[in-house]
Amino acid sequence: MGVHIIPDKDKSGRQVIRTAATEKGWSYSIPEIEITTSKLNGALQFDHEGNSTGHIICKIYDVNDAEITQQANEGNAVKTEIIWSPPTDHEILGGKLHMPSAPSVDVRMTVTGGMVDDIGSDPVAAGFAKAFIPSMNLKYIKPELQMDTDGRASKFMALTTEGAPHPTNKFKITLRYPQGTVHEFGILFERFIQ
Repeated sequence: MGVHIIPDKDKSGRQVIRTAATEKGWSYSIPEIEITTSKLNGALQFDHEGNSTGHIICKIYDVNDAEITQQANEGNAVKTEIIWSPPTDHEILGGKLHMPSAPSVDVRMTVTGGMVDDIGSDPVAAGFAKAFIPSMNLKYIKPELQMDTDGRASKFMALTTEGAPHPTNKFKITLRYPQGTVHEFGILFERFIQ
């Protein structure tokens, strides 16, 4: 990263100077996760051909933190947890939140990145995870303004990290809300990938 002087010259013979935003061969990518709270399989992600990527796990829980597995019980949901597991290293730049409308009730979101445990298990291992968004109430975000985060510099997240027993490039999105709240929105992750 930084300014790199390239020995190439333009047609006038002037030296060409370019800045590098990421490693050579990496490219910009902005995958989206479509989210609906209180719904089984309430998170979707598609590739450029419209196929599910298979990189998303979504589960919902009741007030006793018991997983809901039957559609008939979706109205009891008070928490949605989503794990996004990209299959490669990536450098996260920031993110965007798009909502067609703001919820009328508190919908609190946290986003943690790194080695996040499988949904429903013990907390993440110390040193291998970081809260990217410690807490955000979606009720206070006006849909016409949206939410745009910028990490100011990319954060490298390796698929594997020495000493970590599980992949360290995942994201965990947790949403807490009043029982049965259905809220739809999309999250985009700005990143560089190989």
